[in-house]
Amino acid sequence: MKLKKIASLALAGVMAVSMLAGCSTASNGGNNGGEGEGEGEGTVVSGYSSVLGEALKDVKGVKDKDYVTFQDNAADEAALQAAVDAVDAEALEKYASHHEAKMISKDTGDFVGTTSQRVESIFVNGAKISDDDLKENDIAMAWYAGYGNNKDDHSNLINTSAKDGVLYVVNGAVTVDQAVKMVAKEIESQLKAVDNALPETNADPASCGTCTGYGSYKYDYTISVSVVDKTQQSDYDQASNYAHFIAVTVSRTAKVA
Repeated sequence: MKLKKIASLALAGVMAVSMLAGCSTASNGGNNGGEGEGEGEGTVVSGYSSVLGEALKDVKGVKDKDYVTFQDNAADEAALQAAVDAVDAEALEKYASHHEAKMISKDTGDFVGTTSQRVESIFVNGAKISDDDLKENDIAMAWYAGYGNNKDDHSNLINTSAKDGVLYVVNGAVTVDQAVKMVAKEIESQLKAVDNALPETNADPASCGTCTGYGSYKYDYTISVSVVDKTQQSDYDQASNYAHFIAVTVSRTAKVA
């Protein structure tokens, strides 16, 4: 009888240790919060940044680059929410009229106008974009890499760390996953159009060799996706307009090589 009790107690102890180990593992995974370790290795992404990353994994400019990671950004999402809050019913009706990804810009595209200017400005300021506007071709970040674009009037190297982005909108009848994949196609075309998309260093062999006279830098990139939905009844036909607003940002961190 005593042997049975001892065996039962031992089994209970083993089970308790196993349960604690399982809880510890789950806790570590849950508290990761999407933060990565190293430069492109072991990075855990969540939300729609992972959807974009999967869609772009074989694309020139991203493929085999371990210094490019995909990671959600809470500040970007907050900035996008503030920008979308500025969209009124009339503008939303126009934004929601497309079932494919369309860029929102104050200067180019299908939605040039006062509302787009306000939306873009709110997002640029809130997300701390390095430029004062959003253009698709800036997403490749190659124009930031040339040493000529990084010098001030006194030839000091500046703006080595930078952030750019682009805004899209898609009709809400499309699922969010589908909408993000549509955006991925737009981003893919921009990355393919640039020979040196998301460059690893600021060296430009065609113009300055190693650029040692201007400082030598290595770059890491974080690509983030934020999605905010909006639905609102139109004052004109009493129809409810529904759209997905999608922001893609590229944040570049420079390190002295």
